[in-house]
Amino acid sequence: MTEADAIAILCAMLGGEPEVRHSYAIDGSEHYVRLDCETQTYAIEVGLDKRSSLDSVQQAEFAGWLAG
Repeated sequence: MTEADAIAILCAMLGGEPEVRHSYAIDGSEHYVRLDCETQTYAIEVGLDKRSSLDSVQQAEFAGWLAG
């Protein structure tokens, strides 16, 4: 099973939207983050149990803040 498979399964189980993109601007330049799965109440990132997991947590927190 790949990460993409896990995202699809988890997101379907939670009734969420996979690969949701949230834009933001810094100093007049547009950027975006893409969440693995977003529900009405959660911003979810799927990551391996490695150093990159911290990046997933930070990205989910930031995208959750952007999404309100």
